[in-house]
Amino acid sequence: MKIKAIARTMKMSKNTVKKLIKPEEAPRYKREYYKTKVDKYKEQISEWYLEPKYDFNGTRIYRELKKLGYDGSINPIYRFLSTLTNEKREVSKKATERVETPYGDQPQFDWSPYRIEIGGISLEENGYKVIVD
Repeated sequence: MKIKAIARTMKMSKNTVKKLIKPEEAPRYKREYYKTKVDKYKEQISEWYLEPKYDFNGTRIYRELKKLGYDGSINPIYRFLSTLTNEKREVSKKATERVETPYGDQPQFDWSPYRIEIGGISLEENGYKVIVD
C-alpha cells in the first residue's frame, strides 16, 4: 500500500506513517527517568519503614529526613513508600505463622496472680491450692 492509503485507513497523518515505517524495530514506549529529591534517601527510608526496630510511618520518616537535610515535600516519600508496602507485607507474613493443633494438645496457662477469699479467709494462705478455669 502507498503511504497515503495507509494514512487514510489508519486515520493519521502521512508524516506519522512515514515515521512509523522507517525504523526496522517496532516503536516502544520509553519513559525518561527523572531524578527526585528522595533518591539519595531511599536506603534510609527503606530501613526506617521495613525494619521492625524502627517501624516508622510516612510522617515520622518525613520529619526525620528534614533533620538530615531533605528539602522536598512529603508526597514523594509516600509515593516511594507505596512501592515498599508489598515488601512490608511479605516481612509480616514471614514473621507470624499460625499453628493449629488438635483440641487438648496445646495447654494454655494464665500466670497472673489470683487471691481468692471465701468468708474472709484467704485460701492460698491456709495451704489450699487454687485452680481457676
